[in-house]
Amino acid sequence: MDYYDVIKAAYLYYYKNYTQTEIGKIFGVSKMTISRMLQKARDENIVEIKINMPHEFNQDLQKEFIDTFPLKDVFIAKNIANENVKALLGRVGAYCLNLYLENNDLLGVGGSETLAHLAENIEPYGYKINCIVQLMGSLENLVRPYNSFSITQTFTEKFKVEGCFFSAPARLEKPEMKNILLKNSQLKKTTELWKKCTVALIGIGGVKHTMPRYFLSIDEFQELKRKGAVGDILGKFFDLNGKIVNEEMNSIILSISLEELKQIDRVIAVAGGENKIESILGALNTGAIDILVTDEDTAIKVLKLKNELGSSG
Repeated sequence: MDYYDVIKAAYLYYYKNYTQTEIGKIFGVSKMTISRMLQKARDENIVEIKINMPHEFNQDLQKEFIDTFPLKDVFIAKNIANENVKALLGRVGAYCLNLYLENNDLLGVGGSETLAHLAENIEPYGYKINCIVQLMGSLENLVRPYNSFSITQTFTEKFKVEGCFFSAPARLEKPEMKNILLKNSQLKKTTELWKKCTVALIGIGGVKHTMPRYFLSIDEFQELKRKGAVGDILGKFFDLNGKIVNEEMNSIILSISLEELKQIDRVIAVAGGENKIESILGALNTGAIDILVTDEDTAIKVLKLKNELGSSG
């Protein structure tokens, strides 16, 4: 087949809505041959497919992220003047989550202000998931809509499915209390479902400018900072290299572990803002995140920090 045959096949398929079988009869070739011709049309830019997304993304920056970090996908939304970053990422994150959810998925969710915005914006379409699973205990002092329990509840209402809640505090006073609590049949059921989740939706906590006051004392916060903590995923604190810091603190936090998180097929992290630059870089270095949703301003600074650290090393 010559160049003009490829153009004709593409014209018939994309413009005239002929099926591949119908085009094959016109050319006297198999459907498989037509499929290869259409692929050739795309590869040689005879056909350019444009998808009009509801949000504007920086595709060049997305490619740079994919080339730099071990991610399956990334969505970098262009910032909108006067729009709060968390609200922006809530809208964009809802759109991106819909792209990755499939029939019969078990969706695990964390808690954050951004995820609360996302939960309010999500409008499920084209699939039916099985269950929503809370991935972290509740933080009593956290504003209700941002709590993992409340976000799980919002998702169950939106998706009209069963929710599996983790009815325990996120932080305990003593490590030995953890083993006692996890013997509870309901809590045990939830932790077993953590291992069966096919998708996890998480935030990334920052510690640069503000203290995670909902479950840390000032002394604990300062200790984490001394040990190099730059952020947390579901209460698990890590440094810039993605290494867990302060195992003692982790022993009193009730949430899915980063190792368990890594076993989930699609881990989607949604985070952005000035105080999340180091946090996002550290989180990406944990290897637990598959898909990142962030904003353009934040992404530029994360890459800049990555390059600075690389050149100084």
